[in-house]
Amino acid sequence: MILLCARILLAAVFAVAGASKLQRRAETEDTLGAFGVPARARAGGALSLPMVELAIATALVPVPSARWAALVALLLLVAFSLAVARVLLRGEQVDCNCFGALRSAPVGPWTLVRNVALAAVAGAIVVGGPGRSLGALDGGTVLAVAAAAAGVLLLALTWFTWELFKQNGRLLARVRVLEEGRSGSVAAMPHIPGPPEAIGGLPEGEQAPDLVLATLDGAERSILGLVHTAPAPLALVFSDPACSGCRTLIERLPAMRDDLDGVVEPVLVTRGGGAMAEAAGAAGLTVLVQEDREGLVAFKVGAVPAAVLLDAEGRVAGPTAIGDLAVDELLLGARPASATVEVVQVAGGVG
Repeated sequence: MILLCARILLAAVFAVAGASKLQRRAETEDTLGAFGVPARARAGGALSLPMVELAIATALVPVPSARWAALVALLLLVAFSLAVARVLLRGEQVDCNCFGALRSAPVGPWTLVRNVALAAVAGAIVVGGPGRSLGALDGGTVLAVAAAAAGVLLLALTWFTWELFKQNGRLLARVRVLEEGRSGSVAAMPHIPGPPEAIGGLPEGEQAPDLVLATLDGAERSILGLVHTAPAPLALVFSDPACSGCRTLIERLPAMRDDLDGVVEPVLVTRGGGAMAEAAGAAGLTVLVQEDREGLVAFKVGAVPAAVLLDAEGRVAGPTAIGDLAVDELLLGARPASATVEVVQVAGGVG
């Protein structure tokens, strides 16, 4: 009976994880990149990984295939645990996306504990066998299993409702930020945590920090170096791989750059690289990479997407714009005949 319940639990976890990842394949690609998967293998991995998880969930239900499915699940969970342990030891900031569209959170000790616990469940099935078949249970046992499953489902629905409630709160907060046309707060976008001082951008007229960041090929560039060598002032645009609004904004940037030729020249700075950054680089944008959140902290920006204009001397030329529409307005509004602006896209979370 215990082994049967373990099979059902493990099957449910893998089914939810696989189905959710399929709904957010782009984010799954970014996560695979953050874990060191080569770029050429990420698209296939973002599809094959959830399909394998769904296959494991399906094979755990029938008794004849349950033990083999548990073995594959064990190997997969051990691989996940080793990857998570490496990230934690290196102090890297990586979004898990373990449950895809349902929940995305930075990898932490709890991620490792959860994977090890699930691996222990899978190992118990491998060692102890699949247990009883659902068809072999008597009526009372079936009712008990059904009641337990209903309880688990109720807890899952409660958690999911709470996540939707929090997501709705984040959306409402973001709408308020966009309507105010000013800056947001860290609380407005909890998936980008940060210190209290990182809120709404540097004040107008303040000198921008001389931040040095790496390019995709490993070289280093400084913000003020770009300011002093560029043919026009800069407009820094902040985004994050986990932000859907940022993703659509970055997809539009190459076309915007062409439209604003000589006025706006996008440069992308992203946390940890990933598919989004590489796509921007392939489209001709210069890409800078944050190790963690140093760009957003330096410019005191606590919500993304966001943008701030810098003049030819590297001073902040106006208020920070927050939200993709506000960023569009800022960039497209920086086109007077008397002014030229270069846009630097700074993508990276305060993760």
